[in-house]
Amino acid sequence: MKYQRKIFGPFLILVFLLAPVFTLNAEEAGQKIVIKVDGLYCPFCAYGLEKHLKKLKGFKKVEVNLKHGVAELHIKPGVTVTDTAIQQAVEDAGFDSASIERIKDRGKP
Repeated sequence: MKYQRKIFGPFLILVFLLAPVFTLNAEEAGQKIVIKVDGLYCPFCAYGLEKHLKKLKGFKKVEVNLKHGVAELHIKPGVTVTDTAIQQAVEDAGFDSASIERIKDRGKP
């Protein structure tokens, strides 16, 4: 019993010290936008789409999944990117966006 008390005290202090760090990471989470794109058939198509999406302001990362015909745009916290701007970037790349879905990004860099 005495051994458990010796471990529990420092553990409790550690939890209280690290709690603000975990809260900060959750608050810094941005947004992930998943764009279903029609017409992605080759790596050059994916590269062209990625290039146009990277012109949008406020992104952390852009990933294009050629196999599934999907582009993921990870947006920085506090930045707003409109669906119209996304659709325009997709159209400028020569494609049509079938759908745009916004998902809370769970702290991915």
